[in-house]
Amino acid sequence: MLLKTTEAAEQLRVSPRQIRRLVDSGQLRVVRLGVSSKADRIHPDDLKDFVDSQRRAGRQCPSSEKEAFGMPASSSVDGGWSDLLAKVQSGKTR
Repeated sequence: MLLKTTEAAEQLRVSPRQIRRLVDSGQLRVVRLGVSSKADRIHPDDLKDFVDSQRRAGRQCPSSEKEAFGMPASSSVDGGWSDLLAKVQSGKTR
């Protein structure tokens, strides 16, 4: 059974917008059943192939690693969350 963009997003635990970006960048294949992108469907094997390609590239799950989507990763291990938490706790968020 072919998956809707929202269903694929649920499986990867990312937003449908992230799935659309992957499709638009050519990283994730779709089957177009109509004229608009709303008719796009993703074959489960293509979704699995995408995840496998990310593993082979040594990348983390896209839901936990921004770099997997071509976005620069933070230089800190926790993605900068500890810095933000420290600022919030000290009241210095601005």
